[in-house]
Amino acid sequence: MRFLPYNPDQAYLLPPSVKDVLGEDHLCFFVHEVVEQLDLSGFEQDYVEEGPPAYAPALMVKVWLYAYALQVTSSRRLEQRIREDLAFRYLAGGATPDHWTLNAFRTRHRRAINDLFLQVVEVARGLGMGRLGHVAIDSTRVRANASRRRMETEQELRQRLARTRREIRLGARQLSRTDPDSRFLHETGGGFTLGYTVDLAVSDDHLIVAERATQAVSDSASLVPMVEQVGQACRERPAEVSADSGFFSVRNLKALEQRGIEGYLPDAHLTGELKQRRGPLKMRGDSPEHWRMRARLRSPAGQARYRRRQALVEPVIGVLKEQRGMRRFRLRGLGKVGVEVALMCTAFNLTRLWRFSPRA
Repeated sequence: MRFLPYNPDQAYLLPPSVKDVLGEDHLCFFVHEVVEQLDLSGFEQDYVEEGPPAYAPALMVKVWLYAYALQVTSSRRLEQRIREDLAFRYLAGGATPDHWTLNAFRTRHRRAINDLFLQVVEVARGLGMGRLGHVAIDSTRVRANASRRRMETEQELRQRLARTRREIRLGARQLSRTDPDSRFLHETGGGFTLGYTVDLAVSDDHLIVAERATQAVSDSASLVPMVEQVGQACRERPAEVSADSGFFSVRNLKALEQRGIEGYLPDAHLTGELKQRRGPLKMRGDSPEHWRMRARLRSPAGQARYRRRQALVEPVIGVLKEQRGMRRFRLRGLGKVGVEVALMCTAFNLTRLWRFSPRA
């Protein structure tokens, strides 16, 4: 066997009946039941027959998803909680993986962890969630695990090897020595954050149906890729898509119409008009698609649809930042940051399912 024995119901766990203490509707049992339904072969394929047995992937997936649901994003804190917390002890089946093992699992299985997100979306869709009548897309800036003081200038970058030359070609003027993948990103309201951009697409019932972390300094290039990710995750395209003016471009409007999607993407001037900061433009727009979008958003029904965006995606971002710790990443590098985003979003979706499940 490649894995150590794993049984969350083994007799030496105390108390004898965990459900009598935590209650049958506790989140940890829901996480356990959902993960048991998922295909974890992507994790298992990364192991070889040689060497000592590893902890079962199901164990590691369960404790990490439950941890992110509780804002436990540190592997050291998770090691402690597994030893001391009854729900974590149940999910770990009495095993006590150390923080090195926990963190190695999180960083090793990037593709399989991203696939978990898709599988949980599929489970949610099977239960009737993830309605695609209207999908709201937005982005937020999240600080990197990097210091502003440990930066390299363009002149210093030119003295480094091929990796650094590539970064210069991509337009980087300064790079962090601790996390070279991070970028200075403009924050809403002014100022800059050294970090990453997180894009989210949220369905009509507050389920995250697409997610990704990027180095993008602007949002307009992210709209079409996010729409495509929604289609891949849900196996159908949304009927309507809304996003703020940062995602606007005539090219995006054309791309949405080509896909049969009704777009609610105001340009910057129309945003000011809708907020009554500017008078209406006499010009209709730069293209027929632009004209149609402006006419749509100037109607009472269109404005009501656009306001729906604020009620869908912004509360989800607020929960992830305020309650789930998505204000600063713990890992470094775009690939590892993407794993953190996938875990946070998968855990968020699991809690949504749990709250609206007949068992809860």
